[in-house]
Amino acid sequence: MYTWQRTDARWQNRPVFDGWGNIAERKAPPAAPSWLAARCDALTDAHIIDLEARTADACRLLEDPRRRAVGQGVVVSSEAPPIHSRFLSRVHLDMLATQSNMGARVYGVIGAHLSLVDMGRVQLYGPPGVMMMMVPTDHGGHRVSFGYSWGASVRLADLRLGGAIKNATLFLNVSKVWMGTSERSANDQGGYDLIGFSISPRKQ
Repeated sequence: MYTWQRTDARWQNRPVFDGWGNIAERKAPPAAPSWLAARCDALTDAHIIDLEARTADACRLLEDPRRRAVGQGVVVSSEAPPIHSRFLSRVHLDMLATQSNMGARVYGVIGAHLSLVDMGRVQLYGPPGVMMMMVPTDHGGHRVSFGYSWGASVRLADLRLGGAIKNATLFLNVSKVWMGTSERSANDQGGYDLIGFSISPRKQ
């Protein structure tokens, strides 16, 4: 299947969205080579079109560009492409976060959160997420701990992770992370302001 066919099947009967979440213009099928129509007519007249599988596919696609080739035949795809549910698209894997203000460096190693409100490019999460942290100690070192996060995620771009099409979205997160009461030190009484990244399944 050609790239434009995958795109066409993916957005079948639905608006096409670009990487910023805006409605984009649907791409038209590419123009066929100028010689293809004459060759298809000649092969049809000679009754030998079925002897050349690739040519047969090309001639059938010339008649109906939205068919897709499978093996040596051509079938019409009636199966809708798999899509991620709205719930899965709100599940984020958080990573690579650091403190946004000056002071002893705080790092968010890995975590997760669930967005609550989706406003186009921006998502807000109120149910607390969880983040594994490297936080400074009172003696100048760092310790591993876990915190609870609240904040906002801004959509940056869609990514392709191990698939033929873009199936994930990269976000920039601005969050506030609080440590559990028993885990707090003198440095984190007010929580930490973090900026980092997250990835979630792409919303179709």
